[in-house]
Order: sequence, then C-alpha cells, then structure tokens
Amino acid sequence: SGEAANFANWDFVNWAVGYMLQTLATATGTVVTGATWMVIINFSFVASSFALMMLSGRFCKLIATEPQCLSLGSDGRPRVKSTAPLPEQPTTLRAHATATPVSVDPDASISLAPAPAPSEKPAVTRVEPPKSPPQLWRLDSQFYDLTAFIKAHPGGPLPLSQSMGTDISALFHSHHMRGVPETLLAKYRVAEPKPDDVAAIEACDYTFEENGFFQECKRRVQAMGMTTGVAAVTWPYVFKVSAVFGAFLGSWYAVCFLPLGPTVIALAFINMWTRMCLTGIGHEAIHGRMQNWLTWEFFDMTMLFPSDSWHLEHVTQHHPHSKRHEYDPDEILDPFRLCEDVSWTPLHIFQAPLQIVLVFASVVSCIDKHIVCRTSMLKGTFYLFALHLLPFFTRDTYGEAWLLSGLSVGMANLTIVLCFHLSHVNESNALHARFQEGGDWGAHQLLTSSNFNGTLGALCYITGMLEMQIEHHLFPSLSYENQLKIKPVVQQCAKDFGLPYYEYSSAIHGIAGHLYHMHQLAWADTPALLAVPAKQGVNVPLSGPPAPAASAAAPSPAEDKKAQ
Repeated sequence: SGEAANFANWDFVNWAVGYMLQTLATATGTVVTGATWMVIINFSFVASSFALMMLSGRFCKLIATEPQCLSLGSDGRPRVKSTAPLPEQPTTLRAHATATPVSVDPDASISLAPAPAPSEKPAVTRVEPPKSPPQLWRLDSQFYDLTAFIKAHPGGPLPLSQSMGTDISALFHSHHMRGVPETLLAKYRVAEPKPDDVAAIEACDYTFEENGFFQECKRRVQAMGMTTGVAAVTWPYVFKVSAVFGAFLGSWYAVCFLPLGPTVIALAFINMWTRMCLTGIGHEAIHGRMQNWLTWEFFDMTMLFPSDSWHLEHVTQHHPHSKRHEYDPDEILDPFRLCEDVSWTPLHIFQAPLQIVLVFASVVSCIDKHIVCRTSMLKGTFYLFALHLLPFFTRDTYGEAWLLSGLSVGMANLTIVLCFHLSHVNESNALHARFQEGGDWGAHQLLTSSNFNGTLGALCYITGMLEMQIEHHLFPSLSYENQLKIKPVVQQCAKDFGLPYYEYSSAIHGIAGHLYHMHQLAWADTPALLAVPAKQGVNVPLSGPPAPAASAAAPSPAEDKKAQ
C-alpha cells in the first residue's frame, strides 16, 4: 500500500511494530488510514517500551531516574541540595508512645533506619486480625467503646466497624483535620478495660509528638484553612463524573457492537481512559468525596474488587501502615514479590515479565474477591460479563474481541495497577521499608511513598490522587484540589525536617523505576535494601526542624555521587 512506502523513513522499531499491526489489520479485514497509523504506531511504541522494561532491568535503568529528593549522604542522612548543609546529628534514641509526654533532650533525635542487612534482618510475620475482636478501639494508648457511635459517625459506619479491635491512632489523626472529635470521644472512653482486651489490641508503635514532623505539617496545612476534610461537592465535579461515566458507557457500546474500524479503535482508547478516570473517581469516593451508591460502585465496576472489601484493605489497613509487611495487604500480591519480607522462590526470577498478566487483573480480582470469598457473587459476575467480557459474545471474531478488549480493559488494568505500585514499590522507598518502633507516623508515610509529576491538563484527573501519594497518605480526607494546594507546604516541611521528598518526573519514569525494583526483587539478595548499612538512617529531630549549621562542610560532587 501507499503507507508501506513511507516505512523506509521510520526507524526500525516503528517499522517492525507497524508491520505486525498491518498483518493483524489484514487478518481482521480492517482498512486503516495513515492518520490512524500514526496513533496506533506511537501507542505500540510505548507498549513495546513497557514490554522491554518487563524483560530487561537494564532497560528500566536507562529510562528510570531516581525520584528528586534530598539525597542521602554517605552517613545515611539526607543531604540538602542547597547552600545550607544540615548540622551534625547527635546519637539517636528510640522514643516510645506513652499516655503522658516523654521528657527528652531537645537535641535528641529518633532514627528512621532503612532495612537492616539480610544477615541481621528480623523475621516479620503478618498480623492476622482476630476472628472475634474485642469491641474496643485503641487510640493513643487509651481505649474507647464506640459501638453506639458507629451509625452516627459522620464518615460513615465502615471506618469504625472495620477497625474494631485495632489501634486507630493513625486513622484518627490523619483523617480529622480539627479538634472537634477529641471532645466527642470523652464520653466513650473506657477507664479500666479488661486485661485480655488490652492484650488483644496490639499498639502499632507510632508517635504523634506535637513537635514531630506530622503534627507540624498538619498545623501548617490547617493554617491554610484545610480544616473541613473532603471538599464540598461542586457542580463542575458532578459534571465531570457524569461526563466520564457517559463516555465510558458510550465507548463501551462501540467496543462491543459497532463494526471494527479506525473509529472503534479510537473509541477503545477512550474507553481505556474513562476506565482509569472512573477508578480515580471511585478512589476518591472510597475516601469520602461525593460518596453515593453509584460512585461507591465505580471501583467494583472497573477493577471487580468489592468496594467494601477494598475500603477495608485500602483505607483501614494500607493507609495507616504503608509498607509494613505485618499489616499492609498491598505488600502481598501472589505470585509477585513486592518486598524483601516475602520469601524468595525460583518463580520470582520471572516476575518482571509476568507483569503482563496484570492485563487480566480485574478478572483475577473477580475470581478471588467475589467468587472465592463469596462476596456479592451475583453482582460481581454481572460486572464481569457486562463490563469486561462482553466483546467475546458480541464481536464477529475472537481476534476482534481480543484486540478491542486488550486496548480498553487490558491496558486500563495494567496502567492502574502499575500506577498504584510505583508509588510505594520502588528502590528509594524500599530503603525505609523497615519501620522502627517509636518512629514519627508522618515521617514513615513520607519515606515510603513517592509522587509522580503530571500537569492537570494531561492527567485530566485520571489518577484520582495517585500522583500525589505523599500528600494523600498524610491527609487522605482532603480532596484532589486541596492536595494540589498543600503540596508546596508538605515539600517545605519535609525540607525543614531534613526528610527526603520522593517524586518522579513523570509516570513513565515511575513505572520504569518500579519495574527496575521488581527485577531487583526477583533475586534472593535485593541490592536496594543493601545499599545503606543497617546502622545508618534518616534522623528526625524530636524538637522540630534542624537549624542550619554554617560550619558544616558541603560534600564534594564526587562524594555526593558516591553516596547517591
């Protein structure tokens, strides 16, 4: 054809991908125009890059760049890239959460150390919730009976009913932006809980010191007027939700029923985009924004994960305990090894290429969460066939069904899961994965989360706060717009405390960094976790931000590069 004559002017990769697509188009009897070829081939180039990243760790390293941050020096402390170097830190100590304030030396600091070397690594076992938990909630070493308050809870009954019998200190402090809840709690306090109940509710050993990073950051955010949690639902947001849902249904109808052609292929891409948008809207709804029966179902519609179950795993378990293997369910995803605490097996050698199976993530989730767990089986089965597998029953050939379902459902599944994973499963966050008892909760969230950059126009709200995981984990009740506003405040607070703020320059760089770390975890000894000795760590002063010391010598470029 005439288009084939232009292949000679393109690079070899585009030519090879174009030739394969031309063969596929000929097999399915599709006539593709030159303009459509440009879209398809560029998309295929990106898809080919993803495939190479899954196959080669070295290719990932070529693309990935370390998140911009306060780099760690040779002493394990962050090194500020400015004219004011950090002062020398004194000997570190470990602070424990107690019911009364602890009197400490104002110059003391607590150490948030990276993972110890394998030879020194303590065994970490998962903490399974008891089948019959005590009807008490632990908050800052105090115990409360909130049973009568569950239905009256302004944030809905799920946060309390799902956290019964656990330590809710992190949930409480991160979700409530003003002091009103403290006054309501007094009448529910249990002065003398039973010893068995006290022993059954294990403390998570976080600290929320008034002069620590989290409380200082929270005060700065509150000073901006961010005291009401989730922003009120506005008409533009309602229009956005309605438009995205309408575009999703319309493009899905085209994928299932309209004759195959360039327009339908373009609509398949639109359906992929709307699926990711609906997942983001469902993510915001899980956290309380415009939460109604429809938005609550969006995540189940797109990922076939029951929203109630996801609220339990995501809001009440993952958010308070990020990258703590014993509590965080996101650290487990068979057959992959997402952290060093998962025992290595020879199967993990192939885990990076096996990332391609994530195109079936929604189908696997339906089988696991709906059918095996017997949770809303009828509803899950309906969503599976009506919103994921319908083209296999309506298209003329299975080739058409695979092509259009892969572009819409499969690519959406793969992108969504990778965007979730790149925020925590990467080399930089793995350095701080080993939580140290008595550490500041906010500092732990900061050290184990990563952002990625993207303009609002380019993202089109597609991620639902996934690109701002740091702000979202610190203050999960704030809306997307408010998290955009507080981002500079969080960055400055992290800098004042000498803490690294990890942020990838784009989603592609973040995905490459995640896949590179997956290649590292494919082997028994993980290089990322051996990069910094166990005795070194990031020091968080108990008395507030460190003051610059003029006498400290700045590192040479060679030393900084070696430390990095």
